[in-house]
Amino acid sequence: MRKILALLAALAAASLTTPAQAQTSGAYAGVGVMSVSTDNARDFAATYATSGDGSATGFKIYGGYLWPSRFGIEVGYYDLGTFEVRTGTAKSDEFKTNAMAVSGVYAAPFAPNFDFNAKLGIAFTNVDYTCVSGCG
Repeated sequence: MRKILALLAALAAASLTTPAQAQTSGAYAGVGVMSVSTDNARDFAATYATSGDGSATGFKIYGGYLWPSRFGIEVGYYDLGTFEVRTGTAKSDEFKTNAMAVSGVYAAPFAPNFDFNAKLGIAFTNVDYTCVSGCG
């Protein structure tokens, strides 16, 4: 459960970095790169290994449509990175994390050339665990 909460928090933080859309309606798309942090690999390492990654580099691809009423919908794919766990200096385990998100969007003019964007949605996360060495 803690892993899911950490991933949702990372996903929420990543979605806050979405740039404001220049148009008031229509289709849009984007790509982003992000730094993702978690304590999960370190917590796993504290029990089964000696060290674990605390951060990874991820990316997102998203697109949506904003109607003239300023309400819209957005979908996105988020690769939240690969976190490695090490026993000594050798990699012993790894966690690969990704998510698919669907969100409702609202954009309101705030000042000239600046919009306030709000998103509320749900993310479906996936974590793939691989035991590299010392399995069994």
